[in-house]
Amino acid sequence: MGGAAATGDGDVMLRLLPSFVAVEAMRQGLDPQMAAQSAIARVTDKYPEFSGAVVALSREGRYGAACHGMESFPFSV
Repeated sequence: MGGAAATGDGDVMLRLLPSFVAVEAMRQGLDPQMAAQSAIARVTDKYPEFSGAVVALSREGRYGAACHGMESFPFSV
């Protein structure tokens, strides 16, 4: 497992909990990059106009991020 954080349209985030989805995906064996992409895909399936991002970090220090509705999502580790 690990942790995750999300930013973007807060109203949509509260409905679909992408940070929780990313952490659960890592718990089930996905790497952080795939977990973040999975969480964003879940949001965009329901809200294609959504703008936001998810950053995920495993206990081992691996990390990943995914975004939608923006050109890029710079982040620091």
